[in-house]
Amino acid sequence: MELKAGLMPPISQSAQRAQRVLRRLLRGEGLRPKPSRLDLASFSKSFDVTPRTVLEIGANNGGDSERLLATFSAATLHCFEPDPRALALLQSRVTSERVRIYPVAVGDVDGLLPFHQSGGAPPGKEQQYPEGWHFSSSLHKPTNHLTEFPWCTFEETIEVECVRLDTWYENHDIGTIDFIWADVQGAEPDLLRGGQEALRNTRFLYTEFAESGLYEGHLPLDALLELIPDWRVVTRFPNDLLLENLAFRGA
Repeated sequence: MELKAGLMPPISQSAQRAQRVLRRLLRGEGLRPKPSRLDLASFSKSFDVTPRTVLEIGANNGGDSERLLATFSAATLHCFEPDPRALALLQSRVTSERVRIYPVAVGDVDGLLPFHQSGGAPPGKEQQYPEGWHFSSSLHKPTNHLTEFPWCTFEETIEVECVRLDTWYENHDIGTIDFIWADVQGAEPDLLRGGQEALRNTRFLYTEFAESGLYEGHLPLDALLELIPDWRVVTRFPNDLLLENLAFRGA
């Protein structure tokens, strides 16, 4: 086919898409690093109703509790924390009337269970943690955690009260749980197994997840998701998952 002077042959749709992608890359779009953690402010826009009930399972010292309270300003925040060291910090730091604090672990049984307290401190930060690093304590014995974080010790084991999420849910007139923020240090399978009814009535779940498995009882992601088949992964972060209950879609 002959072309008139000054005219170019038509560009295919695939070539046009490639040009648009190239222009975006030249502008720096698509090169921004993925966020390492859930942006609560952006996530809060996912709700078509005002969240009223939020659970924080593994609240530790209350740092995330403050963020949750600020983001979900009309919600009651239910905080669960079994480690006495972290619990004392939580109770002194988070004093809002919208907070309920439960000094228990959440797992797949009701009753007393061994609790492996973490200790030590990151190099150079020993003075910040006079009672030891309390962010890695778990219902499960550490495995790869010992080699990935050799400064973190697990020399003390105490007994703590544990409750199934379903037991707690049955004993409280909660209704729909809008959001669960879970940081249970390797006890994610226990949380899911013991919370089937509560999770059926939950919209979103954000939980820590380590692919390598840092504690005994670790499940790979596929096996973990089999415990909650009606849920989907919304976003996978480096060490966390945002999950959505499909039963609430279009509700």
